[in-house]
Amino acid sequence: MTIDPREVFPAHLGEICDVGRIAGGLSGADVYTVTTATGAFVLRIQGEQRAAWSRTIALQRLASDAGVAPRLAWVDEDRAISVSVKVDGVPFAVVVGDPAQRAAAFISVTEVLARLHGISLDSALVPPLDLLGIARAIWASQRRRPGFPAWAAALETRLEAACAIAARDERRVFSHNDLNPMNMLWDGQRVWLLDWDTAGAAHPYMDLATLSNFLNLPDDDALGLLAAQERAPIDGAGREMFAAYRELSRIVYGSVFLKLVPDLAAITFASRVETLTLADCYARMAAGTLSPYEPGGQAMIAVALLKQCE
Repeated sequence: MTIDPREVFPAHLGEICDVGRIAGGLSGADVYTVTTATGAFVLRIQGEQRAAWSRTIALQRLASDAGVAPRLAWVDEDRAISVSVKVDGVPFAVVVGDPAQRAAAFISVTEVLARLHGISLDSALVPPLDLLGIARAIWASQRRRPGFPAWAAALETRLEAACAIAARDERRVFSHNDLNPMNMLWDGQRVWLLDWDTAGAAHPYMDLATLSNFLNLPDDDALGLLAAQERAPIDGAGREMFAAYRELSRIVYGSVFLKLVPDLAAITFASRVETLTLADCYARMAAGTLSPYEPGGQAMIAVALLKQCE
């Protein structure tokens, strides 16, 4: 049952002037922008899918207190409702395409991630994320589906090689764990991270590995950002570890997008050579000919990510 945002918005934040719906992600939450006499806010009503909400809001509060996420203005623990201050900005993908702001935006990313990764975590609240188990499980669930692209089956060897390298380093930090450009805002001065549903303890390279894949960054550029985040040069072992996490991220996200497609057998997948690149997908999204919310578009993005595994 849909809850009227006007009925649950806290009165102390001002008289409501306007309410607008924001397209939601995969969490099942209803999200709104609410403008009041005192400012603009984002109201999030988690609804029925709230099994992990208490954990998520606790992590979001940590990120908010550290200035990594927009400030939490109010939380209703009983009804799983939160209100954050709305950041006036543009999606990160937009600023990355602006040569005048690109360098500053990347510097801000490394600073924000270093701050996030430096937040102490209670291991009882946030057990380490079993990324390798998750990667293998979601890959296996998609690999056996009818219609799975035949050329992608060979990536299982790449997955196992990446898992073997990643298993050598058990470091864990507070990580966002879904650092795609849609979960990042640029306010003209700095980056803010949004959507904390998958946040938790993970390897310090995971966030940048994911972001660099979605931005199609060459290895040297991505390693430069990693060195800035870590505030130290990246040695040979670090380069190998980062490459492994980039590979894991490609396979995990490719599998996640395939999972969104109800019937893979209804999709005509091209050969690997003819498969669109992620840049091609972005161009089609900008032109309005590919939607990440429709099965055909989700399938294209999935195989574009898998194609990144060279």
